[in-house]
Amino acid sequence: MNESILTDDARNLYDTVGAAVADWEYPRTGGDVSAAPTFTGHWGVAVELGWTSILDSRPAAGTDEFVGLLDAAGAAVNGLARAGVTLPVRQALVAHYAATEALDDEAIATYEGMPGVWDPIAAFSVDAAGHVTARNPAGTHAIDLAGRPITLAEPSAAPAADVSRVATYLLTQEIAGAVDGAVEHTRRYCGERIQFGRPLDRIPAVRSTLGELTVAQNEIHSALGEAITRLTEPDDTHARIDFALATCLEIGARAADETATTAHQLHGAMGITEDSTLHHRTTLLWAALDEIAAHPSTPHMHATTTEDGLWSLTTPSIG
Repeated sequence: MNESILTDDARNLYDTVGAAVADWEYPRTGGDVSAAPTFTGHWGVAVELGWTSILDSRPAAGTDEFVGLLDAAGAAVNGLARAGVTLPVRQALVAHYAATEALDDEAIATYEGMPGVWDPIAAFSVDAAGHVTARNPAGTHAIDLAGRPITLAEPSAAPAADVSRVATYLLTQEIAGAVDGAVEHTRRYCGERIQFGRPLDRIPAVRSTLGELTVAQNEIHSALGEAITRLTEPDDTHARIDFALATCLEIGARAADETATTAHQLHGAMGITEDSTLHHRTTLLWAALDEIAAHPSTPHMHATTTEDGLWSLTTPSIG
């Protein structure tokens, strides 16, 4: 069970996303995801089911409505990544949250304060002040490791603090979903693959390695749970919330690297074949690491030199 999702509504959405995409055809490996024949139809399903517009009402941070909707947005992003599905849902959610003007739900939109993933094909962009600008999607563009169109230039402006928090939380949920998907795929493979007359997961060294992946999963889910719990506390400070989110991203980056590397080590050559779906999760994890490296919106790790200050930042809200 995904312990970083709090509410029943969000859990139901998480299950719905998984069921909706279960039979989707994956794009061809190594190509531009947006050029795949199925991309437009898959994006249309995401829009029709409301996954891109969850944060449209731009609820005030710290309110029950905000936490409930952010929980649901995280569930949608996590569920897609767990399935290895690559769509600009996370970027659209951030853009819709940041916009102070009406934004077309059906069009792809990005936020200027984030790295340029999906920027080249976005019909609208939202600036740091929340203003919406129509764009002409680029004809020729680069793609990242996950096959997503990307603009390599740095963001034009630093994001607003509240938008930065939402963006960081959703990015970490995307990483957590891809980690879950990769670990589940690896456990299934190790249970089915016969080596030396027995399944791989019966070999002690492999079992220990699978256990390490489970620890990585638990760490990222615990960090996300702590972050959103702090967001639910009306008296929690921005410093504690930002510290939790920055820690989330740090733990997520470590989990992404460890999971992707270890999963491919256990699969061997089988993990990079066209028939395997593992690489749809692991390329998303490696692309996330590149995004983090270029991510100016990470909440500031409020430095403290006092024992009381460090205690305040690190004392968990989760009992």
